[in-house]
Amino acid sequence: MKPSLDSAGADKTSEAIGEAWLLTFSDLLLLLLTFFVLRFSMLTLDGNTLERAFSQFSLESDGVFRPRAERSLSSFELDVTRLSPALQTAIRAVSDGLASELGEVQSRREAGGIIVFDDALELRPTEDVLEVRLLPTTFPTGTTELSFIAERLITALGRSLADGGVEATIVVHTAQDAPREAPFRTAWELSRAQAVRIARQMIDAGVEPQSISVMGYGDSKLQTETDEPKRETRKNRVEIVLRPIKTI
Repeated sequence: MKPSLDSAGADKTSEAIGEAWLLTFSDLLLLLLTFFVLRFSMLTLDGNTLERAFSQFSLESDGVFRPRAERSLSSFELDVTRLSPALQTAIRAVSDGLASELGEVQSRREAGGIIVFDDALELRPTEDVLEVRLLPTTFPTGTTELSFIAERLITALGRSLADGGVEATIVVHTAQDAPREAPFRTAWELSRAQAVRIARQMIDAGVEPQSISVMGYGDSKLQTETDEPKRETRKNRVEIVLRPIKTI
């Protein structure tokens, strides 16, 4: 007795359903395997690596993340011929050290030979000194604890200056109306303690202690600015002034 057409069709339908189920199950296994591989790879990355990876992208106005235009600090050609040999060496060491320590970063060059590092650090060379200006948020308000990015920048700066040849003067300005944590009763006390904190970070990075001096001015030498965001930047600022060590 031959099977009926209905019976044959049912067999084919059952077979198709079985194959579809197997395909769906294999896809599910593949997705699970991919998930565990990604999960494992994420666990093996430290915070610095993840931050560096995410920093390569910026959120555009259309809501899409796109790769940033990247340039290394060392890729900029500054006119340093007017500077002393020690300052020329310091500029190259600082720019190369920051690029090596922090990787490729978004940077730009502004008028007057100023290098801006990702809106977080400025290099301002003059004839006699190299001024390194850090971002206003170097310290969380009212504390002596360095922010994450500031600690990395200062460590990279210290390592680049470890070979000597220059002396560093750390100058911190803090607005009187800025909130302060105990035991700092005045802006002057807070700014001096913040300068000492930066000095310790640079010493830990290899800078000789005798080549560092600190100054905390509080709000006694604040710069004024009519634009509100810039005014806040100038009220709370950190400057590290590098000079060639004088030899007799």
